[in-house]
Amino acid sequence: MCVITGLLPPVVRERLGLTWTRRDERRLRRFGAVVRVLVPLLPERLRYLPTARAARRAPRPPR
Repeated sequence: MCVITGLLPPVVRERLGLTWTRRDERRLRRFGAVVRVLVPLLPERLRYLPTARAARRAPRPPR
């Protein structure tokens, strides 16, 4: 199973001649479920790239 293949729309996979089975779909969905659980548990330095971390720390102008 390749995550990139699974994230493509079915019509694109078909046009590119890529196979995608029901088993691949189940594995991709399980992978997504694990990611949804684990990512919030990671420290900020592992969740965000350096540029995004800097932007999150930057002061924001008042609205």
